[in-house]
Amino acid sequence: MLQDLGDKLKGNAASGGKSRWIAYLILGALILVFVAWGPYAAVDLSFAQGDYAAKVGGEKISATEINERWQQRLPQLLQATGGQLSEAQRVQLQDELLDSAVTALAATQHARKLGLRVSDAQVEQSFRETPAFQVDGKFSATAARSMLASSGLSVEAYEADIRNSLLTEQLQATIAATDFLTPGETRRLLALMDEEREVRFALLQPEAFAGNAPVDAAAIEAYYKANAAQFAVPESVKLDYAELSLPDVAANLTVSEAQLRERYEKDKSLYVQAETRRARHILIAVDDTTADAKAAAQAKDVLARIKSGGDFSALAKEFSKDTASAEQGGDLGWSGRDVYEGVAKDSRTACSR
Repeated sequence: MLQDLGDKLKGNAASGGKSRWIAYLILGALILVFVAWGPYAAVDLSFAQGDYAAKVGGEKISATEINERWQQRLPQLLQATGGQLSEAQRVQLQDELLDSAVTALAATQHARKLGLRVSDAQVEQSFRETPAFQVDGKFSATAARSMLASSGLSVEAYEADIRNSLLTEQLQATIAATDFLTPGETRRLLALMDEEREVRFALLQPEAFAGNAPVDAAAIEAYYKANAAQFAVPESVKLDYAELSLPDVAANLTVSEAQLRERYEKDKSLYVQAETRRARHILIAVDDTTADAKAAAQAKDVLARIKSGGDFSALAKEFSKDTASAEQGGDLGWSGRDVYEGVAKDSRTACSR
């Protein structure tokens, strides 16, 4: 696939002009992913077979689902780690994510096997009671849609997660309800609770024996070396300091206009903000269900609608394959000139406003 993409970008004669600009669209999508999350963006599923990451009881967990779950979790992980994840941390967290998905599916399958069910009314109630969807103590559909869109989740996907979660809770409650003690275990527990023991002890003071103990310098030295950590004192420092109050210092300073201008010119870079631009896009992707020609025709049709006065946001929600930005009307937010490269950068900088 990458070789074919490279051929199209180089203008391979067999590719054709249309295929070349479709390749630019694909490249732009890849750039967006790697600019946003860098090397953390994808889950390593090299062990997977076919198009799925794992199989539980004959039911597949798709690689796409695992990657989407990772994309949803990644922002919080990067925020918690200051934007840095080591390779070992990434592998461990992704393994835990896959293990969690396998465990959840196994629990759901067992619950279904036991005949446990969750009604639509239960799902709706749990949906409406989600704390993040409350405004002034009441459910807000607008808040729900906004929160789900920002997390890259559809309402249907979130409701499916709720249903599986409630099903798992039913299974746990069912298992807990079957917990019991046998008569023998009960008697043993009562015997331990009422048990009493008689204990005698003698208190030996080291000072009583110190005078009769021979002093062996070599033995003392050997013991010290073998147990040096017991005699170590935590590192400490003695400091003298003076506290300076900024308001007190500023009250005794007089700065002229010329001095202010001189300092401004010297440190101008501290006060100048780099240019940023806000962009929207509609991603028309080539995939298993959309060939080059079909994608090109669709892109031309969408462009024609925009030029004729069509609503960009509505068209983005209808046609864009970038689900995260589509719900926001194609909005990619604010970014600097050097965030994007290639066609994505040229398109943004070429716009006059």
